[in-house]
Amino acid sequence: MSKILGKLDLTKIDKSRIENYEYTTKEGVVVKQKLYAIEIVELTSTKMLKEGDTWVLRKTHAIVEGQTKDERAEKKEAVFLGDGLQFENKVPEQAPQDAPTDAELADPSQIPF
Repeated sequence: MSKILGKLDLTKIDKSRIENYEYTTKEGVVVKQKLYAIEIVELTSTKMLKEGDTWVLRKTHAIVEGQTKDERAEKKEAVFLGDGLQFENKVPEQAPQDAPTDAELADPSQIPF
């Protein structure tokens, strides 16, 4: 499993872009949310931040404020909010041991009881 760690600079968030969203569940519970659109963009080249004996921490993504269709059409510059970081293991994973073949499983002399 691979995961990306992210950090946002909350001082850069434009509070006027926070959307209030409300819906009712099947059980009749009203749920209220405040949503803020972001985009996570993979960088074309990664940057090594820290390195240990068995791992490397790299900056692999940029987190920017979500843009409207009109803003994209105007090619408005994105507002940078933070970074996406990823740990990489420097030690290769061991290959799984060979599983027995169907012929070996069918051989009754191979059954331990």
